[in-house]
Amino acid sequence: MTSSVLPSASVLQQQMLSSECAKILAEVGFSAIFNGCLAQARVIFDTLRLFRPGCNSHVIGFALIAMAEKEAQVAISALESVLRQAPDNRDVQAILGLAFFLSGNYKESTKIVEKITASNSGSSVLNFSKALREELAYRISPADLRWGK
Repeated sequence: MTSSVLPSASVLQQQMLSSECAKILAEVGFSAIFNGCLAQARVIFDTLRLFRPGCNSHVIGFALIAMAEKEAQVAISALESVLRQAPDNRDVQAILGLAFFLSGNYKESTKIVEKITASNSGSSVLNFSKALREELAYRISPADLRWGK
């Protein structure tokens, strides 16, 4: 009897859900959130977490669900933990900026947004950050930022 080598669990997971399918599934999950279907979005992001644990889409999805449920601090904690592992992830940074904005912490939101807009990467994250920066300009004055309010 010959011995066979079984693929690892992570290889099986990736074979079951290709990166292209994971990307499409994440888009469906984001769409579900923006249409108020939070329970369905949670199932989608749970699936991504199980089958693509190294991908950050599920963390972003869960963070957006938390924000939709008015739990910005939960989102902040999850996103900050991802950034400890991947500090240059612009997508996660942008969503963290939004979470700080929704929590009322405009100073932290501004720091993140300014960092992203200074990178001038020309991506959708940059456009999102510029829009958030404009919204922040309506909410706070430069004096508020200097004095830490």
